Amino acid sequence: MAMSSLLDLKNITRFKGTSTGVRSLSVALACVAALAGASTARAGSYYFPGGYYTTGGSVDPSGDGYTGYDNSNIPTMPVGNTTAVTGTVLTGGDRLTPGTQSAPTGPDILAWCVDLSHTINIGSTNNFSLLSGGNPTTTAYFSSLYTGANGATTVANLEHLASNWLGSITTVDQSAAFQIAMWDIMFDFSGASAVTANGANAAAVNAQVATYLGNLSGPITEQLTYLQDDGTNGGSIQNLATFTPVPLPASVWLMLSGVAGVGVMARRRNLSFA
Repeated sequence: MAMSSLLDLKNITRFKGTSTGVRSLSVALACVAALAGASTARAGSYYFPGGYYTTGGSVDPSGDGYTGYDNSNIPTMPVGNTTAVTGTVLTGGDRLTPGTQSAPTGPDILAWCVDLSHTINIGSTNNFSLLSGGNPTTTAYFSSLYTGANGATTVANLEHLASNWLGSITTVDQSAAFQIAMWDIMFDFSGASAVTANGANAAAVNAQVATYLGNLSGPITEQLTYLQDDGTNGGSIQNLATFTPVPLPASVWLMLSGVAGVGVMARRRNLSFA
């Protein structure tokens, strides 16, 4: 089952023409530069209220209070994976609230299931360690999912998937399709063993999965963070993943700072001639 936040710097031109505006731009650039690369997810406790998306799909197909999901079918697990999960499962992005239900410590994040061996219960609060996609523990985990898996390649393909499609997801059906695509990449599901949606909008969801998997190329603009059960939850819980925008290179921030500096100098020259 199963955020990504986008950092926008818009309307720079509206600052043009005043010394106050130039100072505001410089401050804005400094603040954005400080925030760039900071993930919205932090290690610690997360409350799980249910699915992230609430429209455009089955929403609560099982009627058990797990809203924001579609049904899909897992026919078999790949060679080398001992997970005994087959049959119908709830599928889609998870909403996680940092902290607890009564005392949240930040905005909700969108997370995705990368672990079919365990579950996570609605209404529960659980503790996670957060690891980067390139962390050896992360790549080792993804390498363990089936015989012949390459964890680094899997992470890269998941990041391509998120880079190309995550920003377009707005509905439960699209969310379910994205989760199925992730599983297909992670577990090498294909052919007769491919995971397929089997809910009310199954045909549309399966078509969307094919679209997602048909484009795993291009630049990586979203980076994976692995949310690993930290072992303090009184029993094993589901490991998850989230995606955040790749920080802009330092050279870009230097260029933006230079633009701001040119504006300051131009303004000073204009004032000296006035």
